[in-house]
Amino acid sequence: MSFASSYIMREHYRTGRRWLEAHWRTTALAAAGVLVAIFWLARVARPFDSRDMVILYRPSPDGSSIVFNLGDEYKLRTVRLIALDETGKETTLWRFEVPGDAPKLSTFALPPQGRQTADDPPPPIEPGKPYRLRVSASGASGVTDFSIKPNPRRQAG
Repeated sequence: MSFASSYIMREHYRTGRRWLEAHWRTTALAAAGVLVAIFWLARVARPFDSRDMVILYRPSPDGSSIVFNLGDEYKLRTVRLIALDETGKETTLWRFEVPGDAPKLSTFALPPQGRQTADDPPPPIEPGKPYRLRVSASGASGVTDFSIKPNPRRQAG
């Protein structure tokens, strides 16, 4: 019985070799496709990397808005401004759907200065109140809590 099995194995080997000789181009293209797919997953898609964006904030120089820095350039999808109460309950004040043709951003301000972004601009940010900003981008999302400290120099005038 071992002779028959070795004979069958040799025949499978010969059949496979003949098929490979006849279809070597297809096999080479399939192997190249697999290598390109592995490279694309590892370098471009990065499915196992963290998709949390870091959001830093600071008041603008004149104190009328908050400037947000995302740490990297992202193609934003939505920006939500949420008011927090003492218990941590969220109330969405403003939601902006970023147009698909908008460029990648790494910095933006709320409320926007110098131009209208939409028909529904964000409400003014009140000093001393806690807020939360939720940003979603292509493949990433981020959340930060912030508040503006009252500026006594600005109120004195």
